[in-house]
Amino acid sequence: MKLTLGDHTYEVATRPLVMGVVRGNACVLDATSMVSDGADLLELRAGDANQVVGVVEVPLVTRWHAEVAGAGVSRIVTHVGPGTVEEVRDHLVECAHKFEKAGTPTESIVVDPGLDRHKTPEQRTALLRRTEDLAALGYPLLMANDSPAEAGWAVSHGCRILRTHDVKGMRRVADVIAAILEAE
Repeated sequence: MKLTLGDHTYEVATRPLVMGVVRGNACVLDATSMVSDGADLLELRAGDANQVVGVVEVPLVTRWHAEVAGAGVSRIVTHVGPGTVEEVRDHLVECAHKFEKAGTPTESIVVDPGLDRHKTPEQRTALLRRTEDLAALGYPLLMANDSPAEAGWAVSHGCRILRTHDVKGMRRVADVIAAILEAE
């Protein structure tokens, strides 16, 4: 499965990506540190992205509209709020199809069930248990996670992008799980 973000194309079937979340006044320092720790792309607030463009050589994503700095437009479809696995899945598919109809290439769409977006612990657990179903939607699956155990589960069951504040830790998790899956 290929993913195109701006000027970058990734083969995400073989190597999960790690998206570092940059927040705060030291965004340039944080961004360079996260890239050094293994971030494949960075999420920033729209106003902060302008400070980092040209400083790092990875795609920059601003949340919600998910415009990627650089050539082309990519979209991250996120489910916000409570919902059953089926409601989340249906929302992700409906929005992804709208973007495709509007001209966004399929390989530039990412789906995110919004584990960090107003879910109860029970809803979060249900979504994690159904990671394979969400990964089967035909778009790279992003999951927000700072827990190594949950991230390992998510990657081993089809998640291809980990959104995290702990880039170094999640890079290790993603690489170990990828090596295990490749060896099977």
